[in-house]
Amino acid sequence: MGIFSLSKTLQEYQVEKQTALTSRQLTQLQEFSWLEQQYNLILLGPEDLAIGLGLGAIHKELQVYFVTIGELIQLLKTQELAHKSQVQMKRLQASDLVINDY
Repeated sequence: MGIFSLSKTLQEYQVEKQTALTSRQLTQLQEFSWLEQQYNLILLGPEDLAIGLGLGAIHKELQVYFVTIGELIQLLKTQELAHKSQVQMKRLQASDLVINDY
């Protein structure tokens, strides 16, 4: 957990190769004001944008937690039984940004 499967920064993200996000919107996302305002963001598609946001948040010294759906389900099932799961859930809950992948 907490490991990005690939490392792609937002500077490498090619806005022109997709139509869902403008360069202005990408700039706004990089400001992370949506995190400060406690908004959720759901991204569909390849994970490179989410990972880029995660790396950007880390550079801004925010706490980032990356977890797959399977790992999250396992944590939720075992948090009452396993100390390791309790520790990981505390880290997840203390994070500024949680990136959830399938």
